[in-house]
Amino acid sequence: MATPVKVSPLIKTARYALLGLGIMYGYKHNETLKVRRAKERVIEIEAKDEYLRQKKEADDKARIEFERDSILFQKTPPKE
Repeated sequence: MATPVKVSPLIKTARYALLGLGIMYGYKHNETLKVRRAKERVIEIEAKDEYLRQKKEADDKARIEFERDSILFQKTPPKE
């Protein structure tokens, strides 16, 4: 097995400096994404609420239609 090559102190310093810069960039980028995601989340919640409201209205309409046409819910006149 070959002996390890001695790495220049300049290269070592540059590697750690770039690692630190990458960590700082990642932290800063994450903070900007949090703000953007919070705005998107509000829009998603509004869209979900609208979808659920429309679904409930459609279900209610279908239920009323079913009760009107179904033999199970037919209203028979009272016997005299």
